[in-house]
Amino acid sequence: FFTIFTLRVGNLCILLLLLFYIGAAMAVEMFGMIVCSDDTPCYGLNEFANFRNLGYAMLTLFQVSTGDNWGSILRDILRKPPLCNNDADCIENCCANHHISTMFFAIFVILAQFILLNVVVAVLMKHLTDAMEFQSQERTSIPSSSITGFEEDAADVNEA
Repeated sequence: FFTIFTLRVGNLCILLLLLFYIGAAMAVEMFGMIVCSDDTPCYGLNEFANFRNLGYAMLTLFQVSTGDNWGSILRDILRKPPLCNNDADCIENCCANHHISTMFFAIFVILAQFILLNVVVAVLMKHLTDAMEFQSQERTSIPSSSITGFEEDAADVNEA
Protein backbone atom coordinates (compact mmCIF):
# COMPACT_ATOMS: atom_id res chain seq x y z
CA PHE A 1 0.00 0.00 0.00
CA PHE A 2 2.70 2.49 0.98
CA THR A 3 5.36 3.03 -1.61
CA ILE A 4 8.83 4.37 -0.99
CA PHE A 5 7.70 7.66 -2.52
CA THR A 6 4.81 7.98 -0.07
CA LEU A 7 7.13 7.31 2.84
CA ARG A 8 9.71 9.86 1.64
CA VAL A 9 7.15 12.60 1.09
CA GLY A 10 5.47 11.66 4.37
CA ASN A 11 8.79 11.99 6.17
CA LEU A 12 9.38 15.41 4.61
CA CYS A 13 5.88 16.53 5.62
CA ILE A 14 6.41 15.33 9.18
CA LEU A 15 9.74 17.16 9.25
CA LEU A 16 8.02 20.32 8.00
CA LEU A 17 5.30 19.96 10.64
CA LEU A 18 7.96 19.51 13.32
CA LEU A 19 9.77 22.61 12.10
CA PHE A 20 6.54 24.63 12.24
CA TYR A 21 5.69 23.29 15.72
CA ILE A 22 9.12 24.07 17.17
CA GLY A 23 9.18 27.46 15.43
CA ALA A 24 5.69 28.30 16.67
CA ALA A 25 6.58 27.36 20.25
CA MET A 26 9.66 29.58 20.08
CA ALA A 27 7.71 32.42 18.45
CA VAL A 28 4.98 32.33 21.10
CA GLU A 29 7.65 32.63 23.77
CA MET A 30 9.57 35.42 22.02
CA PHE A 31 6.79 37.42 20.32
CA GLY A 32 3.57 36.46 22.14
CA MET A 33 3.43 39.66 24.15
CA ILE A 34 3.37 42.03 21.17
CA VAL A 35 0.17 44.08 21.16
CA CYS A 36 -1.40 45.96 18.27
CA SER A 37 -3.47 48.98 19.24
CA ASP A 38 -4.24 52.51 18.10
CA ASP A 39 -1.15 53.75 19.95
CA THR A 40 1.08 51.00 18.54
CA PRO A 41 -0.33 50.03 15.13
CA CYS A 42 0.76 46.84 13.40
CA TYR A 43 1.44 46.48 9.69
CA GLY A 44 1.63 42.70 9.38
CA LEU A 45 0.28 41.29 12.62
CA ASN A 46 -3.48 41.28 13.15
CA GLU A 47 -6.17 39.21 14.85
CA PHE A 48 -5.46 36.20 12.58
CA ALA A 49 -1.71 36.60 12.06
CA ASN A 50 -0.12 36.78 15.49
CA PHE A 51 1.94 34.82 18.00
CA ARG A 52 -0.47 34.81 20.95
CA ASN A 53 -1.06 31.04 20.87
CA LEU A 54 0.41 27.98 19.18
CA GLY A 55 -2.26 27.65 16.48
CA TYR A 56 -2.08 31.22 15.27
CA ALA A 57 1.71 31.13 15.52
CA MET A 58 1.83 28.08 13.22
CA LEU A 59 -0.49 29.82 10.72
CA THR A 60 1.59 32.99 10.89
CA LEU A 61 4.79 31.02 10.34
CA PHE A 62 3.17 29.34 7.34
CA GLN A 63 2.41 32.81 5.98
CA VAL A 64 6.02 33.81 6.65
CA SER A 65 7.36 30.69 4.91
CA THR A 66 5.36 31.48 1.77
CA GLY A 67 6.75 35.02 1.74
CA ASP A 68 3.33 36.63 2.15
CA ASN A 69 3.78 39.97 3.96
CA TRP A 70 6.54 38.61 6.15
CA GLY A 71 8.50 41.87 5.92
CA SER A 72 5.65 43.70 7.64
CA ILE A 73 5.45 40.99 10.32
CA LEU A 74 9.18 41.36 10.95
CA ARG A 75 8.72 45.15 11.06
CA ASP A 76 6.10 44.75 13.79
CA ILE A 77 8.37 42.45 15.77
CA LEU A 78 11.40 44.73 15.51
CA ARG A 79 9.72 47.66 17.24
CA LYS A 80 11.77 49.90 19.48
CA PRO A 81 10.70 51.92 22.51
CA PRO A 82 8.44 53.92 22.91
CA LEU A 83 6.31 51.65 20.67
CA CYS A 84 7.03 48.74 23.01
CA ASN A 85 8.01 48.09 26.61
CA ASN A 86 11.70 47.22 27.05
CA ASP A 87 11.57 46.46 30.80
CA ALA A 88 12.93 43.14 32.06
CA ASP A 89 9.65 42.33 33.87
CA CYS A 90 7.45 43.24 30.88
CA ILE A 91 4.03 41.55 30.72
CA GLU A 92 2.38 43.23 27.71
CA ASN A 93 3.65 44.85 24.48
CA CYS A 94 7.23 43.74 25.13
CA CYS A 95 10.11 44.53 22.80
CA ALA A 96 11.78 41.56 21.14
CA ASN A 97 15.53 41.15 20.85
CA HIS A 98 16.40 42.43 17.38
CA HIS A 99 19.33 40.12 16.74
CA ILE A 100 17.56 36.95 17.88
CA SER A 101 14.36 37.89 16.02
CA THR A 102 16.18 38.50 12.76
CA MET A 103 18.16 35.26 13.08
CA PHE A 104 15.01 33.32 13.98
CA PHE A 105 13.13 34.48 10.89
CA ALA A 106 16.10 34.04 8.55
CA ILE A 107 16.81 30.50 9.76
CA PHE A 108 13.13 29.55 9.77
CA VAL A 109 12.50 30.81 6.22
CA ILE A 110 15.62 29.09 4.86
CA LEU A 111 14.77 25.75 6.52
CA ALA A 112 11.10 25.87 5.52
CA GLN A 113 11.93 26.73 1.91
CA PHE A 114 14.54 23.95 1.78
CA ILE A 115 12.06 21.33 3.03
CA LEU A 116 9.28 22.59 0.73
CA LEU A 117 11.69 22.48 -2.20
CA ASN A 118 12.54 18.87 -1.34
CA VAL A 119 8.84 17.97 -1.32
CA VAL A 120 8.37 19.53 -4.77
CA VAL A 121 11.46 17.75 -6.12
CA ALA A 122 10.26 14.44 -4.69
CA VAL A 123 6.86 14.82 -6.34
CA LEU A 124 8.44 15.78 -9.66
CA MET A 125 10.82 12.82 -9.51
CA LYS A 126 7.92 10.48 -8.80
CA HIS A 127 5.98 11.76 -11.81
CA LEU A 128 9.07 11.54 -14.00
CA THR A 129 9.67 7.95 -12.89
CA ASP A 130 6.02 7.05 -13.53
CA ALA A 131 6.16 8.61 -17.00
CA MET A 132 9.33 6.73 -17.87
CA GLU A 133 7.84 3.44 -16.66
CA PHE A 134 4.66 4.08 -18.66
CA GLN A 135 6.69 4.89 -21.75
CA SER A 136 8.79 1.73 -21.44
CA GLN A 137 5.62 -0.37 -20.95
CA GLU A 138 4.08 1.21 -24.07
CA ARG A 139 7.11 0.30 -26.14
CA THR A 140 7.14 -3.32 -25.04
CA SER A 141 3.39 -3.78 -25.41
CA ILE A 142 3.28 -3.10 -29.18
CA PRO A 143 3.96 -6.22 -31.24
CA SER A 144 6.70 -5.92 -33.84
CA SER A 145 4.29 -7.04 -36.63
CA SER A 146 2.15 -3.96 -35.93
CA ILE A 147 5.18 -1.70 -36.15
CA THR A 148 6.21 -3.27 -39.48
CA GLY A 149 2.66 -2.90 -40.83
CA PHE A 150 2.59 0.75 -39.73
CA GLU A 151 5.92 1.44 -41.44
CA GLU A 152 4.63 -0.09 -44.69
CA ASP A 153 1.40 1.93 -44.54
CA ALA A 154 3.36 5.12 -43.81
CA ALA A 155 5.63 4.45 -46.77
CA ASP A 156 2.60 3.99 -49.03
CA VAL A 157 1.11 7.29 -47.86
CA ASN A 158 4.41 9.13 -48.36
CA GLU A 159 4.72 7.79 -51.94
CA ALA A 160 1.22 8.96 -52.83
